[in-house]
Amino acid sequence: MKLSNQETSTKPTPPLLTIEVDGQTVAVDDEGYLLDSKEWTPSVAELMAENDNLKLSEDHWIVITYLRNFYVTYAIAPELFMLQRTLCKSMDDCRWNRDYLRTLFPRHGARDACKYAGLPKPLKGACG
Repeated sequence: MKLSNQETSTKPTPPLLTIEVDGQTVAVDDEGYLLDSKEWTPSVAELMAENDNLKLSEDHWIVITYLRNFYVTYAIAPELFMLQRTLCKSMDDCRWNRDYLRTLFPRHGARDACKYAGLPKPLKGACG
């Protein structure tokens, strides 16, 4: 009998991290991103922001809603330029630049917006 060269050892599974929202347990990764974006609710976003010492305002929700709608439609997160341009045109208000997003989401800018919107952890280019 010949043995294959495949490694038989298993890597330890990282501990499952969760947050508790409205009686629902939601799995997150080590940076707080949802493991299943279908588990997102506005209450999840509020709790994530609260854990980051951030109170979500109307402008936060404009960004979060845009990101959720884009993700549901295209199954990817928009690049920062797309987010800025769409909000500028659709709202006839061009304050939505990188600096303004940084004032809204001071820790990690648009990356945090994606997290609060329940999107998967962004790849390079997506969500800033």
